[in-house]
Amino acid sequence: MFQGLLKVTLDKYQGSMTDLYDHNLHGKEFAKCICSVLMQDLQKIEDRLKARQLPHQNLSDGNIVSLFQAMYWASVEEFLPAWENFLLGKGPHPTASLNQSVCPLDQN
Repeated sequence: MFQGLLKVTLDKYQGSMTDLYDHNLHGKEFAKCICSVLMQDLQKIEDRLKARQLPHQNLSDGNIVSLFQAMYWASVEEFLPAWENFLLGKGPHPTASLNQSVCPLDQN
């Protein structure tokens, strides 16, 4: 990874390592150059990620409520047959298979 970074740094200055030293880029100054290149690369990556439209990034407060409502009704539709049988007296309570009491107050 460092070799690639060094190559990018060298390419930016269009020279070799000796050219960099000839231009008095020693120690801290050379590190600043490397950090600068890294920061520029990170900024480019961040800009690309921000430009990408992900579904969860487009949710305003109203859209979040709508999303939760849609998820709620989807779960209702999923469990409707089990509840329908129970309410018509044709089957057990939907949570009876979980070995739980329907009412938490019944647990003594």
